[in-house]
Amino acid sequence: MDAIASPLSTLASTVQPDLLAPLCPPSPIATMNDEIEAALDAAMASVLKEPHSQTYFEEFEHFQAEVQQFWAAADDLGDRLWWTDKPSYGMRLERLLQTVDKYQEQPQLLDPHLEAMTAPIVPRLLAGIKAFPSMSEQEQRAHLEQTSPFYAILYRLCKTRGYKVADLEPCLDFLVASNDASTARHWQTRYVTLLWASLVSMVPFDLARVDSGRPGDEPLMFLSSAGKEYEGSAVLLMRLLTRKDTAQTHLIPFINWAFSNFDQTDDIFKIRGLLAVLCALYKYGPRGLLLPTVHHVRTCCTLIADPKINKNALLRKQVVKLAQRIALCSLKPRVAVWRYQRGSRSLAENLGSVPSRTLATSSTVSAPAPFAGVGAGGLVAAAPDAKSSGGTGIADLQTLNDDEDDVPEEMEDIIGILLEGLRDTDTIVRWTSAKGVGRIANRLNYELADEIVGSVIDMLAEDVVLDETAGASGPLSASIAGTSDATWHGALLALAELTRRGLLLAPRLAQCMPWVLRGLSFDQRKGSHSIGAPVRDAACYVCWSFARAYSAQDLMPYIADLSSRLVVSSVTDREVNIRRASAAAFQENVGRHGLFPHGIPIIGIADYFTIGNRNNTFMEIAPAVAKFPEYARPIMDHIATFCLPHWDKNMRALAAKSLGVLATIHPAYIRSTVLPKTVAWIKSDELEIRHGSLMATAEIIRGLAESSGSTWGDKDLANIVVPAVMSIASFFPTHTETFGSDLTRAGASLLAGALAESGAFGAFLASPATAASVSSQLLNDWWRLLDTSLERSEEHVQLESALAVSRMCSVGTGLSPERLQSYLAGLVHTADKHRRRGVALALGYMQLSTLAPSIEPAISALCLASRVHKDAVYNDAESRRNAVQALTRIVQTLGDALLDADVVPPECVARIIATLLVGMEDYSTDSRGDVGSWVRDASIHGIEALLNAVSALEQHLPPSADLASSAITGETRRAMIGAICMQSVEKIDRIRETAGTALARLVWSPDHLQFPSKTELQTLIARDHEVNWLNPREVYPHMARLLQLPAYRLEVLTGFVVSVGGLTESLVRHSSAGLVDFLGTLPATSDQSQGHALTVSDVLDTVAELFRLYQRDDRVSIPLLELLDLLLSTGVVGPAVTASRHLVALFGFAKAEVLKSRHVKKLAVAIKVFTGFAGFVGHHEAAGVQRSALKQLVLYLAHPYPTVRRSVSESLYLLLTTALLHLDGETSATVEDLLLTTDWDATPVAELKTIRATIEAGLLSA
Repeated sequence: MDAIASPLSTLASTVQPDLLAPLCPPSPIATMNDEIEAALDAAMASVLKEPHSQTYFEEFEHFQAEVQQFWAAADDLGDRLWWTDKPSYGMRLERLLQTVDKYQEQPQLLDPHLEAMTAPIVPRLLAGIKAFPSMSEQEQRAHLEQTSPFYAILYRLCKTRGYKVADLEPCLDFLVASNDASTARHWQTRYVTLLWASLVSMVPFDLARVDSGRPGDEPLMFLSSAGKEYEGSAVLLMRLLTRKDTAQTHLIPFINWAFSNFDQTDDIFKIRGLLAVLCALYKYGPRGLLLPTVHHVRTCCTLIADPKINKNALLRKQVVKLAQRIALCSLKPRVAVWRYQRGSRSLAENLGSVPSRTLATSSTVSAPAPFAGVGAGGLVAAAPDAKSSGGTGIADLQTLNDDEDDVPEEMEDIIGILLEGLRDTDTIVRWTSAKGVGRIANRLNYELADEIVGSVIDMLAEDVVLDETAGASGPLSASIAGTSDATWHGALLALAELTRRGLLLAPRLAQCMPWVLRGLSFDQRKGSHSIGAPVRDAACYVCWSFARAYSAQDLMPYIADLSSRLVVSSVTDREVNIRRASAAAFQENVGRHGLFPHGIPIIGIADYFTIGNRNNTFMEIAPAVAKFPEYARPIMDHIATFCLPHWDKNMRALAAKSLGVLATIHPAYIRSTVLPKTVAWIKSDELEIRHGSLMATAEIIRGLAESSGSTWGDKDLANIVVPAVMSIASFFPTHTETFGSDLTRAGASLLAGALAESGAFGAFLASPATAASVSSQLLNDWWRLLDTSLERSEEHVQLESALAVSRMCSVGTGLSPERLQSYLAGLVHTADKHRRRGVALALGYMQLSTLAPSIEPAISALCLASRVHKDAVYNDAESRRNAVQALTRIVQTLGDALLDADVVPPECVARIIATLLVGMEDYSTDSRGDVGSWVRDASIHGIEALLNAVSALEQHLPPSADLASSAITGETRRAMIGAICMQSVEKIDRIRETAGTALARLVWSPDHLQFPSKTELQTLIARDHEVNWLNPREVYPHMARLLQLPAYRLEVLTGFVVSVGGLTESLVRHSSAGLVDFLGTLPATSDQSQGHALTVSDVLDTVAELFRLYQRDDRVSIPLLELLDLLLSTGVVGPAVTASRHLVALFGFAKAEVLKSRHVKKLAVAIKVFTGFAGFVGHHEAAGVQRSALKQLVLYLAHPYPTVRRSVSESLYLLLTTALLHLDGETSATVEDLLLTTDWDATPVAELKTIRATIEAGLLSA
């Protein structure tokens, strides 16, 4: 056939209903209801007749239209490349290919359309193939270039759906002609043509009848190709050599030739191609002809040791695959009669015949079945099968060792290659070897196959150090530090393949089960990371295979260990794919047998999606599963033993927090077993163990205090509290100044805070058994640790230390006045910046009772620490941010007491307000960018907290209370709300989101809060309108309406100005469009207002005010000039400017801003502004400004910077060509000629001044 045929259309065209009629007599149902049968036949006929009537390939019409347009473009452009000459076509082609790629997971959806999709492509390509040999060399190259995209489309279709496609010789001629080094990028063309030829070669008649006698070695040409063509060549050779009319004469000689070539070439690409075609031949070739070539397997043994192959994973995989295919060819195709037979798996039969069964083990929870046949897990338990190992003992299996076919002597070499492949360093080789082991064992007798199984199990025991101490559990407690993860992975994959095929008999379960369970927790530390995830994944695969292979009776002895290990892996593993694989294996076992305790409830808790997030798994799923008693101890023991000393610090933190949650669920076990271990591990010299145990001890103590109160008995005091408090001697100062000391300090700070918060410190100090001198020394050591940790550069250490300091203030005598004074002294700008950061955090987290005696000096010190100093040496953005955050927390701690003069002096409140407003204007930058944004972010939260405190106070005041007489006046409130409004249109997304969210809350949430224009703001910011503050497209049109409020117009417009002058294209576009669109709806002046409160003239007044406020401040003045250029160029303010007082004022501001400036960006923007002013005509003031603007532009023609001169010349030429300057023809021509012919970059400035004078005279002559 001439195209890739659709299976459905092929069926419709080849299968005749009359031929099927004798084979399909009418059924009783059809006889009883002929109407139903007729309806079904009509529906099927309509589908066969119109395959597109119901479709799930929604892009079909688009696909057809695009292909037709591509052919039209190729015909129109001739020799030019249509897909590169027109970039839009190239992008459309790529989108079309991506459309086909979408269907790779469900390619059957394309079946009804394949014939129609290929019909516009294949005939034309076939015509080109036939005509290709007769073309000239230039025409051949052009044809390849033009048709390459269409071959790419066919390649994507083959890649997605597979190749299912007479013209053999034209295809071969085309391949020869296209095999040119200069056409290497047309690999898709050659690959599709090779597949095409391979399908054409399947014609059901002798090839000699269509052979013209020409020599043909085309398939061999591409075996050594570096691209994908070698795969197509291998398929073509396989199809040709396995035909009945060619196999007898050509197959064996080709195989002998191929094997002999391995020793004669060093080309790895040729070796790869030969291996590919040999693998295909031994898979699809006739076994009778291939048996004499089995001896070639010795070549595989030689190849696998060849250095050029041993270094290439793909070649090693192909050699292993070839050895496997040779072995399968040498063995008679069959299924081992001795394999494990599970028997009937019918759910209906199980429901009707199997009595209920419950587990008789200690880990099983029996439950009454609602009806006979339902097991404890709620599912039907499978009956023991008569054909399982329980009924076919080993003695019976011995009779199956006699095989009618002798196993060839080469089999030992093949098995050796496969077993070595299980140890390979690359996964693809191990996976191929594992599948080969399973396939070959399935064709061997029991004795030989059992030897293979034993060899695979023995691989797991290599280099394993077994724990021979009392109570050791064999492989489950063995040390795997010296083992190879690759060997374990390959062996477990092989076990899974053997199990899945029923080749691992039940008596072997007792031997391999401990190793499989050990594989579920396989993890080896390698430097700063660990390896073992593939091993754990393979172990999950084995457990999944157990469920599908064995009956419930055979798995019964292992249910307790298997279920608990799978649950532990699914809720505690670091990798999400392992957690999901474990959950899948657990679910498979529950569904197949129903023996796992609480299987159905656990599947509902730990499903595919809930365990996808690691934090959610540790904090929510693991505690929920641990409520089932069978899984509680395994989960807690695994977290304490494996997760706490994990190499990943995030895993250690999650494990500690999870133990804290588990302490509230199982306090007795945690208190008696887990906590003593974590306290003892604090003394470890291993950083990971010490860090994890410090955090775990802290979280557990906090959890126990939450569940049982802050009471510590004598036993707890002796076994837990005293060792925990005294543990500081084991790491301070020994491990607090070395590598990893930041983790130790963070964990110790967390522990100190937990000991203080839970009352353990107080119990320790009050204990009669504790000597006063010892307790005093230990307490001083903990304080020294926290004080020195506040000075560290790591932010997480400072944060944990600050929290611990606030909690330690309740221990003993609390925070001494001397220490508080040292903290306040640490806020001085001359102090170390790291100490300033830490002390500011500590003061912010302190309780009111601690700060009350020194509230005024503390607030004053924090306000001073938040200032920007003139000397850049003392400026530190993090210190200012932490100081503002500390002020915010103090405001939140005080609440409405903030405005109580007896608690906080009014002067302190005024300082806080001033500090927050100054912080809102912190735009300082350094090498990291806009670091002032951290301070602005903290100030936004501070203002919101302050206004919330005011609202809490004002709810007790009468509605008639005057803002002017309030502790915080109306003008102050307006300034704070205005500052937030300005930040809500900020150019940084993060700040805009923080400010916008805070503004919406302040407008609606505090009902009793009063501030100017609150009612109007509620009108403009609706309660039910959720604004995505991160999306500029949504924010700026919404916030532009706030310009209607005079109270906040200046701040809002300032924010817009900065955003219009932003760096990102989307921000500039959306902010500019939002402002221009809004101004376009406003009247020009108040005379034309017609009820509008806001006019364009009012906005221009605000723009003039901004020029006055931010004169020579480049952060605002440059964006302000850009805004002015935007308003002039769009014409939004044209009528308002020419008819009002703003024209001269705005020009004057712009001119003053660039006076004597050498800022290139500012000058470039100013030139645009002056060009806009030079285009005004009509009004007498406009004429004067136009003349002044032209003078300013002409002045820049002799500027020292060439880029400025060039920009001005282009602007002046634009003014002349757009007829905005009314000059006579001769003068205009002269000026234009000078502007165009002068080299503004290289001409000396002295000469340019003369040219400038001539241009000035011409321009100003009008």
